[in-house]
Amino acid sequence: MRGHILSGAALAVLASILGVTVAVLSSCGIGLMQGTDTLCSPLIWFVGSLVAIVTSLVGGLPMWLLFRRFGLERHWQYALGGMLCALPGWYMLAQPFDSARWHHAGGFDSLNYLGSGAFGGFFFWLLLKSMRHDPNNAAHVDTQGQTVKLRLGAATDEGLFSRLREQIRALGGTIEDVEWDLGGSRQLTAYLIKLPGGQLQALADTEDGLFLQGDGRLVSLLAQESRLGVALQRNPAGGAGP
Repeated sequence: MRGHILSGAALAVLASILGVTVAVLSSCGIGLMQGTDTLCSPLIWFVGSLVAIVTSLVGGLPMWLLFRRFGLERHWQYALGGMLCALPGWYMLAQPFDSARWHHAGGFDSLNYLGSGAFGGFFFWLLLKSMRHDPNNAAHVDTQGQTVKLRLGAATDEGLFSRLREQIRALGGTIEDVEWDLGGSRQLTAYLIKLPGGQLQALADTEDGLFLQGDGRLVSLLAQESRLGVALQRNPAGGAGP
């Protein structure tokens, strides 16, 4: 979970910068068409990026966790969520609303503030989508053209995963999460296991369980050493586990 939040934070920072860039370029372009370049200052982009990054980390990440909890996955929901995160900043920075500046540039300020939030939310959704991966479609084929997929147990069993990590370290290997996907209450995570004899993939699906997949010899070695595994499946070359 901690790794997912850190990954989400990194994506939020990148999405914030992209959102501010698009919003500032849009207001700059509209301003140029109206004969002014005062909205094209790099300082606007720099300050806006800093404000957007803080806003995304303070307000955006908690909102993302709520989206995960309730299974909200549409692009417009993320864009709307980003705009809602930017709303307090817009309200504080755009005031007073009866000033000459508001009457002159209120629309541009709104585009910069609220547009940065909306575009940032959309880019965050887009980045998440690009990282999504269905572990059940992934497979590693060994030199014999044989893929082995072994179910170890429930993905939510922390003790099981802890024993797997300990055994990987005991064999001189490492494990790290490389891909993840979210679908409502369902979480899918792919881990890359590096052992002295090669690489494997661990697939954690909160609904289907925790799997080892890859070279049959390495899967069997790790499972036997760990005394884990309840369902061994062999697949032909190029095939994928069920």
